[in-house]
Amino acid sequence: MIQMQDVTVFDMPVEVQAHEQRIAEIDRKVNPSSYTYTYKYEPKKPTIVQPRTTSISPAVTYLAEKLKRGTPKEQKTALVYILQGLNKKKGASQFLDASLTDALFFVIDQDTSNMSGPTRQQLRYRKQLNENKRISKEKVDIAATLSDREIAERNKAYSLYLVARIQDLLCDEMQKRTGLQPKVTDLPIVQRLIKESQTNKNENIRGAAFGALALLNRPEFEQDLAVIFCKASNTDNKVIKDYAERALKSLSEGDPFEE
Repeated sequence: MIQMQDVTVFDMPVEVQAHEQRIAEIDRKVNPSSYTYTYKYEPKKPTIVQPRTTSISPAVTYLAEKLKRGTPKEQKTALVYILQGLNKKKGASQFLDASLTDALFFVIDQDTSNMSGPTRQQLRYRKQLNENKRISKEKVDIAATLSDREIAERNKAYSLYLVARIQDLLCDEMQKRTGLQPKVTDLPIVQRLIKESQTNKNENIRGAAFGALALLNRPEFEQDLAVIFCKASNTDNKVIKDYAERALKSLSEGDPFEE
């Protein structure tokens, strides 16, 4: 059994390069009474770097391995453990390591086309249920059993949610330790979520990405997210339109994706 221990604590959860001032040119101007030096400075934009712990927690190492090499059911179990770990005040910081975020994106990017899907029998029983036909409990159980491909697709949506949770906690840590409020364009994780919402071939995964972005309902992100959601809501795709409109609504009314 995995022990969710507080094994690792960040020394600095988010590395932020401070504004460096570089002397671009020194003009020496001669004054009859004294010398005057004029300096020109070129401030550099701070670079937001996702942290890696100095020593990765054994629990995180184990979970990342299960996400990358486990079966869909094992991945699902690992995702549940991660959520439970993030919900705990003590020890949650160990789950903010970049290696775990990489593993979550591995799940999101995983090709599921060759995995086994629902059988014809399952599809037939599901159709009967959708038509409100009475079938035996045994048939209901068969219809409700998810195939590996279906579990893997759900794992992708769940991973998007966890990635957003991790990013939100990272932003909290950054503000607490540095006082900085990053922009959407400064955060690689948010950019990946935006990309998934715009380019993923599976419309349900694209919709899940909007739900994940909706979790990042922070004042510093509101304007950028509103633009993204508004643009997506103008599509003719009813599924994407619904997700985008719900995400847009969440900016003012909370999280409509929460059940």
